[in-house]
Amino acid sequence: MSSGQVEIWAGPVPNPQNAEAQNIGKIIARLDQLPEGKWVDFPCCTMNVMNSVKTKYPEVVAAMVQVTKDVSEYAQTHREETADLMTEFIGLDKAVLMKNDTTYQTAITEHFTNGMHTYYEAMSEIGKFTGRLKDQPMDVVMKSVFDFSFVK
Repeated sequence: MSSGQVEIWAGPVPNPQNAEAQNIGKIIARLDQLPEGKWVDFPCCTMNVMNSVKTKYPEVVAAMVQVTKDVSEYAQTHREETADLMTEFIGLDKAVLMKNDTTYQTAITEHFTNGMHTYYEAMSEIGKFTGRLKDQPMDVVMKSVFDFSFVK
């Protein structure tokens, strides 16, 4: 954007906030402001584990999920402290990081499920599913891909 070759861009926090702070971009909408409400708390990240690892080392997977939950809860409830830590880690100004409006959570909410359905529809439309997931309904894909038994 700083070179003038890009006119519009969408990206994850803190990139839009950083572009705005450098006066090379402007945030025109957040996900929660987009139509239909389907982008509110849209899922961005998942933990991927091979079934063999999950079966052989369930206590390790449970510990990893617990750490992820603890870190998410800390980031959600301690925004300023998290910004201090991230300033040191990624080198952005704290003021930029404090503009982060991400919801950090590990709960399986309606927003999460709706977001996964949006992903599913988009991936289906462009033919990304092959093999056992090709032409399967959403509930079958969700059960095949996600194991929420470690999320308490």
